[in-house]
Amino acid sequence: KCNLCSDLGRCTSRPFYLHLLHVFQPHFGQCPHSDGSKIMTSPARQIAPILRVRALNKTFGNRSLFGLKSGVRAITEVSFDVAPGETLAIVGESGCGKSTAARLLLRLVRPDSGEVHIDGEKIDLTSNRVPRALRQSVQMVFQDSYASLNPRLTCEQIIAFGPQQNGLSGKDARALAFECLVDVGLEPERFAGRYPHELSGGQRQRINIARALAFRPRILVLDEPVSALDKSIEAQVLNLLCDLRERFGLTYVFISHVSW
Repeated sequence: KCNLCSDLGRCTSRPFYLHLLHVFQPHFGQCPHSDGSKIMTSPARQIAPILRVRALNKTFGNRSLFGLKSGVRAITEVSFDVAPGETLAIVGESGCGKSTAARLLLRLVRPDSGEVHIDGEKIDLTSNRVPRALRQSVQMVFQDSYASLNPRLTCEQIIAFGPQQNGLSGKDARALAFECLVDVGLEPERFAGRYPHELSGGQRQRINIARALAFRPRILVLDEPVSALDKSIEAQVLNLLCDLRERFGLTYVFISHVSW
């Protein structure tokens, strides 16, 4: 029994309280079982999932003519649903396969088996080319804000590069880059012409978020986006992500090493 405060409806958290979330937060759905025996979903919401993942598997290793000789099993039978506007958190220790799962969703790594559906459409995970629908609907914000930015390009060029490669004119891509800078709280006049090494860690991560927003995606995969930031900057970036989700109706897959 949970001794909730009658005035605030809150109490000191305990691990087993996670199984009671469907009682106190029915609109957010029931917390999945910790043993992973059931697909992670939100039964309280009768909404078709925007992202559906079924039985993703990935093993890294050497192969021979007769199959897998040796390897490391990164993820096994990963399945979950995410409804539009929801945030799914994937939390675990280092080396448990969190980032691998994220890269599989974007086809940065090819899975051994499994299915990914976006808006009910099955994504071809076996093709050598990343499907256009996946490229435009799902974007990723990486953990290392410096290594994920091209040091030879300005912030404006970094944000505009993707849309230009997908057919947008240079003028329109530049205007879009300025718009994305405003979306993440950076003044275009000050930051558009700067290079990554001229920015702080928090500012670089905002550029990463702006680059992801340039495609106007529906889903953002956030791979520990604040783990390398100071606590004060971390809070600012998390607040920014909350604001962007409300403004653009984004769906998040949030990967974290720490459970708050």
